[in-house]
Amino acid sequence: MRGVSADGYFKFSKLGPLVTVGSEDGPVADATILAQVFAGRSPDALRAIGDPLPFIRGRIFNTLMDVPFMVPGTTAYLQFAAWDSKSWGLSYSGVPLGGSAVSSITTTELEIPNSEAFIQIAFPEKMVVPTSVPEPEEWAMLLMGGAACSWWGRGREKVVERLKSKALKTQPRVFAPSLFLSCFPAFQIQSLWPAGYQRSVNGTRLQRFGFVLGSLWGSRSRLWM
Repeated sequence: MRGVSADGYFKFSKLGPLVTVGSEDGPVADATILAQVFAGRSPDALRAIGDPLPFIRGRIFNTLMDVPFMVPGTTAYLQFAAWDSKSWGLSYSGVPLGGSAVSSITTTELEIPNSEAFIQIAFPEKMVVPTSVPEPEEWAMLLMGGAACSWWGRGREKVVERLKSKALKTQPRVFAPSLFLSCFPAFQIQSLWPAGYQRSVNGTRLQRFGFVLGSLWGSRSRLWM
């Protein structure tokens, strides 16, 4: 005889590797990390039972759980989910998709409350509780921002390449001949005039003449482009 209790019970624990927050090397789960236990007659019919349980140094120890819709002696499927109450509140109903760490599903035989035959459910797998999940609006803003940056970057690259190409075409053919023809004759040719023979006047004329030739050459180079 298992007694006259209409409800089945089991003892829940999360032992094995410590539950951490954020990453496998993150801080150990404390009382701000809560666990909601689920039970049911099949893996597809799990229901929340009891209140959320706080973690103590990354674990939960030997907590008696009541399954009000199942009787002692039946097999229950069990699972639990852990989440950060600072981000999502004290109820699992407020946790978004991807905002919790969910355990594997295991089974146990339900007992009466004062039974000595309880099998400790340990859930030995490693679990990492996420700290936050971007809202859909944030994802949309991130995608829009990325697309805008990509479009602007591609447009800027095209402009820069166009300017570089134009500079490479015009610089050697426009500026170099202008500078050479406007400066070189003025300083080199006027030094050939005899001393005192209107050197400065003719030098100035030659410089102006060189400048005109350089300008004409530069205009002619532009027409070739």
